[in-house]
Amino acid sequence: MAQSKLSCFWRKPDLGADALTGVSLHSHTNRSKESLYFIPQLAQKCPLLHAALEKQCKMSAIPVDFARAYWTTPLNPKQA
Repeated sequence: MAQSKLSCFWRKPDLGADALTGVSLHSHTNRSKESLYFIPQLAQKCPLLHAALEKQCKMSAIPVDFARAYWTTPLNPKQA
């Protein structure tokens, strides 16, 4: 049976040289800013979503700028 090992790329830049497989762990924290620029393009493909998004944007007192908008998770790095 093959042995599993956890390695950090920033500690060993050549770690993938002899690896057969690998898994990248990816997480978001309250320090992440995940862009929402893709939302209008996604909504264009779904009429129901497009209509709902337009309705919500029109109701907003502040113009919605998806190019600048982002979301942040509530988890801090230790929780993630």
